[in-house]
Amino acid sequence: MPSERCRGGSRSRRRARCCSRSRWDRSAAPTRAAASRRGCASSSRPRPPSCRAAEPPSRRVAESPSCHSLLLRSKLTSQYKREGCIVSIIVRAHDLALHSKRGAVYGPVNVVADDGLTVLHGPAGSGRTSLLLTLAGRMKPTSGVAEVLGHELPRRARPVQRATAIAGFQGIDTLEESVTVGAAIRERAAWLAPWWAIVRRTDDAELRRVLAPVFGHVPLPTADTLIWDLDEVQTVLLRIALAMMSEPKLLFFDQIEQLQAPAARLVLWQRLDAITRAGTAVVASAAAPDIELWNELGIAPLAFDISITAPEAPAIADPDDAIDLILEHA
Repeated sequence: MPSERCRGGSRSRRRARCCSRSRWDRSAAPTRAAASRRGCASSSRPRPPSCRAAEPPSRRVAESPSCHSLLLRSKLTSQYKREGCIVSIIVRAHDLALHSKRGAVYGPVNVVADDGLTVLHGPAGSGRTSLLLTLAGRMKPTSGVAEVLGHELPRRARPVQRATAIAGFQGIDTLEESVTVGAAIRERAAWLAPWWAIVRRTDDAELRRVLAPVFGHVPLPTADTLIWDLDEVQTVLLRIALAMMSEPKLLFFDQIEQLQAPAARLVLWQRLDAITRAGTAVVASAAAPDIELWNELGIAPLAFDISITAPEAPAIADPDDAIDLILEHA
């Protein structure tokens, strides 16, 4: 008897499955028949225009000729020829602008940067700092189109943040003068390391590994040297070296003019050019082009004057107010 009940139970379950399957077949049959009458049943054959009209609007927009032309234009302009060499474009901005409740900050500007050294110059208040932070994925623009390292901004800001680094920004990467160089390197390494990793104290070997590629011929400080005791060139190069610890593909450096002496700026331009030759692109901002220093070093950076399209009366002229605006839109 138990075996019969089991068999009966199994037969009832099979019968239920068959009934549910038959109900599904009956409900799906009209749909397939209607689709076959419309000529849209097979997905392998091309669909008539009447079926395409029933697709979602997003699909139709993606297949529009204008989008195809934009995609083709993006592929064609990813490289260009400069001085007989094919150079890749890593930064592209068109009509990029930022406005806030205080007024216009920058733009609209058009910028193109290759894998070398690019300089964005303009007077104080032209929005150089905000523009660099926008291209670095740290600030959201109001209007315009930007593409950095193949990622569209601001929609793909997170990959851009991981692949870029910033240095020289007042109030963002400013160093505490009472700490030592070794402590600054260790703190930066702790930020970059996983939470479970043990970051040891910075020794001379680690200090040379971090600072030597950036400092070059500039004397290296010791791990116990206070940042207060560094000169202005060493302080700026230390900030760049700390930013380079994340091994970025693109470095943004703000305010070349923070080194007022021409000899100090000459060293800074030389080291930035060395960084680009090592494989990391650099986009820097300056108040004006240092043409004489560039000629002395034999370099020719791409230079863009962003003040041409800047507002005649910028709303932000004080650097402290500009930092407040940066934090407001970060």
